[in-house]
Amino acid sequence: MVQNLDQPEKTAEEFDDSLVFEWESNEFDYHEKGKNWTYTLIVIAVVLIVLFVFMSNWLGIVIVVLLAVVVYQYAFKKPRMMHYILSREGLLVGEKLYTFKDIKSFWITFDGVLYVNTRQYVPPRLTVGLESVDVVALEKFLGNYVTRLDRGTVDSSDQISRWLKL
Repeated sequence: MVQNLDQPEKTAEEFDDSLVFEWESNEFDYHEKGKNWTYTLIVIAVVLIVLFVFMSNWLGIVIVVLLAVVVYQYAFKKPRMMHYILSREGLLVGEKLYTFKDIKSFWITFDGVLYVNTRQYVPPRLTVGLESVDVVALEKFLGNYVTRLDRGTVDSSDQISRWLKL
């Protein structure tokens, strides 16, 4: 075995905490919705209202109407382009800094989506697209500060949101 005496042999990979990852991504995935989506929401709301009328559940009617309005408004909201910076200070999302003490764990899906479980109640989980960043280097960097979960798939709540086009 030939050894280069000019450079010391590395036994473990060195960690560079001066790295900074910076990228932009949509706040959330937006799905186009046609007229059928709106009609389906209206039909579901009307069926529930009729059911609650027969049950004389007036509070249920109010809740269904409010929920239908909120879902409709949320469904057609366009995502903002968000700026992300990951450094040794933590993850900066727009103007909000999540220090590594605020982050419990993370995982990255096979299609390049970063999920960050926070220690906060709002939001308990961040979902971030990684379109223009070195995913392997980011995962290695973040793994030095936060527990990495061995998941490779999309979260079930995101799967439901995609199916409902929310």
